[in-house]
Amino acid sequence: EKIVESNPLMEAFGNAKTLRNNNSSRFGKFTALHYSPQHTITGCHITNLLLEKARIVHQAEGERNFHIFYQLQAGAAAKYGLNGGATSQEYTKVCTTVSDMNDTEEYGLTVKSMKAVDIADAEIDSVMKIVAGVLQLGNVKFTNSDNSAVDGASSGALNAAAGMLGVSASKLQHALVHRVREIAGEAPVASPNNQEQSVHLRDATSKSVYSKLFDWLVTRINMTLDVDSASNPKFIGILDIFGFEDM
Repeated sequence: EKIVESNPLMEAFGNAKTLRNNNSSRFGKFTALHYSPQHTITGCHITNLLLEKARIVHQAEGERNFHIFYQLQAGAAAKYGLNGGATSQEYTKVCTTVSDMNDTEEYGLTVKSMKAVDIADAEIDSVMKIVAGVLQLGNVKFTNSDNSAVDGASSGALNAAAGMLGVSASKLQHALVHRVREIAGEAPVASPNNQEQSVHLRDATSKSVYSKLFDWLVTRINMTLDVDSASNPKFIGILDIFGFEDM
């Protein structure tokens, strides 16, 4: 049952609407189903591959970001400071709805699946804060200059992102508008970014944070599901790679 419950959870964080498929997997997954000499499943281990990180910060016309970004805004916007709906967020405004998908209901099912694989309430809250933090980070804009700074109009987004991610707003701002060069034997040197460089660094940060969250989620699922692989090393492997909607 827990193996089955893990599937919609991974779909929420790793699937998205594309032009061909409203629930397209945007990552590869290798599942090792371990079984006993009596031919019963004793556990499983999931390995995730090739998460489409570029989708976090950019989607083609008619496509969406990963489902969880819309689910969170539909199901718990007030709790996580996400006002204005998906159309007001830089990372979700391209395409906000899917005809056969209720994001509010799906959010409830995602939380239910997280609990089903023994993810604690505090962990769920931390996960959702990170998702909200990535969304807020996407709303941070920069001044158009060679010595770029966070635009005053988006200081609220910066503070919200920092709060959700659990970091200092001033340190986050400094990290976004500077690049650090390290030379062996010398102290690191921070140089100011121009606007384009700051936007690139913001998006790279968003991709890195979400990708690491996805990795953690898979590891956390494995803590529940992979309970007996050492004593039952035999397994049936199932490989699921995205990109075959037209077959």
